Amino acid sequence: MNQAESAKKCQVKFGSELIDFTIQNSDRTTLAISVYPDKSVSVVAPINTPLEKIKERVCKRAPWIIKQRIYFAQFLPSATEKTFVAGESFRYLGRQYRLKVIESSEEGITFEGSNIQIGKSFGHKSMKAGIFLKHCQ
Repeated sequence: MNQAESAKKCQVKFGSELIDFTIQNSDRTTLAISVYPDKSVSVVAPINTPLEKIKERVCKRAPWIIKQRIYFAQFLPSATEKTFVAGESFRYLGRQYRLKVIESSEEGITFEGSNIQIGKSFGHKSMKAGIFLKHCQ
């Protein structure tokens, strides 16, 4: 049986926050709580630890878990779909850039200070998106 099959899913409520976590049992002597960048929580507990004791420990560490989730949330990609209009903001190589649409007959994208310049003659939005993504890779 691998670790994924032996992991149990649980949940505790702390204030208005629900904390979902997985429990894995191992030969260790202490209980470990880990929060991952995708905001998931994992608990590795000694083999015969009662479920109530695990939930109690997660509740005790809940403020730290919530703090870690908030910290990791700032690194998650934004869910907003880009429309490629002038003034829209993009992240590239750790920096923030504003899109500037200019009249141009040249194909390509240029970086001017804190702006990304893309020619207006490119036409359709999806074409702009494709050219932009091609240059960012």
